[in-house]
Amino acid sequence: MPARDLVRTGISGFDVILSDGVPRGNVILVEGAVGTGKTTLGVEFVYRGASEFDEPGLIVLFEVSPEKLVRDAVQFGWDLPALEREGRIKILFTTRQVFRQELQQADSLLLDEAAKMGADVATLPPSVLKQMFNHPLTDKGLTAFLADWAKTGQKIL
Repeated sequence: MPARDLVRTGISGFDVILSDGVPRGNVILVEGAVGTGKTTLGVEFVYRGASEFDEPGLIVLFEVSPEKLVRDAVQFGWDLPALEREGRIKILFTTRQVFRQELQQADSLLLDEAAKMGADVATLPPSVLKQMFNHPLTDKGLTAFLADWAKTGQKIL
């Protein structure tokens, strides 16, 4: 049987639940009520990937400012600015409208940025991904985006 190509999360206990990691190229949607830790889980996934497994990642934000995210991350001992200076993570702050437009572009700046830095993982607000799946005008844009993203072997959480 061929070896599985897995992306480890580095999150205590989580890789055990996932049988040592997430299959490379999978898209994972984590849902939950406000305040249940979805953003924290995604940020930790990107942080640990970059700091422990040499897997650069993107953090895409819509409502939470990068300053607040960085401030909150410090409480967990995560130095996001240091990883960003080293080019191991990138924090992108945008709007839903700009993001939707980006998904519909053949020459996606988001994908270009990910490729430029060699990003293996990304985290996006789950509500945005869910809305994109359900929105009839952007289904094709999201499908194309996810298909292009999957070709790179990169992960979205």
